[in-house]
Amino acid sequence: MRRSCKSCGKNIEEKPDDCICEGATIEYCEKCQKEKEAEEEKRKALELKTLDEQIRARFVCCKCKSKNARVKRISTTGDGFSRLMNFQNNVFLVVSCCNCGYVELYDPVILENKSDRWAIFDLLFGN
Repeated sequence: MRRSCKSCGKNIEEKPDDCICEGATIEYCEKCQKEKEAEEEKRKALELKTLDEQIRARFVCCKCKSKNARVKRISTTGDGFSRLMNFQNNVFLVVSCCNCGYVELYDPVILENKSDRWAIFDLLFGN
């Protein structure tokens, strides 16, 4: 049975072996099916609740290509008065590759598009 791909229009031939369920049909060619699955995976990653979860879901190590990561938040002091008082007002996301240990630092204020005026509330009431 011949059909055309819903996405690109390419002719695809349906073979009896291709269908697992009775009455199931193939709607996309292999290339479009892979692209559709990749888009669905990205969409699911964006639906995750926290920035930490989004980073963990999208992580690919630039050194070893592993997809397993550990995400932690750390606080550090700044310079001047905050250093003198050991006032840890700078927060960073630390993303570590579980395979090779490579580490990346991210500024969540930039990633979450928070304005600086809310920083005092985060400081007083937590993130």
